[in-house]
Amino acid sequence: MRVDRTSMKWIVALVGLLATASMLAGCGGGGGGGGSSTPSTFSYSGTVEDQSTPPNPIAGVTVVFDSTSFTSTTTSTGTFSITGVPAADVSSTANELTVQNSAGVTEGTSALPANAPSESGIVIKIGPPPPPPLVRPR
Repeated sequence: MRVDRTSMKWIVALVGLLATASMLAGCGGGGGGGGSSTPSTFSYSGTVEDQSTPPNPIAGVTVVFDSTSFTSTTTSTGTFSITGVPAADVSSTANELTVQNSAGVTEGTSALPANAPSESGIVIKIGPPPPPPLVRPR
């Protein structure tokens, strides 16, 4: 079978078009491709409580994500929720949640792992530890 020059150009163009479409379909741009992706924002939630046994919730303190403007004030049950933290603000080395009282004084901190994804159930203990039990001499 003999193919003329014009037909060969069309065949080459069609093969190139099909190869490009195949590559684009496999790159994950629209739903295919698989693989994991990093979310664009992160969120952190949990409770702030004192160090007594059983612990008491701490209401009205501010939880700050890594010295940024992303904050949350704890509810009457001591819960907090910080949402919308851009992935660019999450450090690849270490992050921290800081608890501040109404005067802006740091009461406690909680370290987060590097590149910490959104996490819930974080418990931050603040305040002095409870006194040791009294031991009566014999």
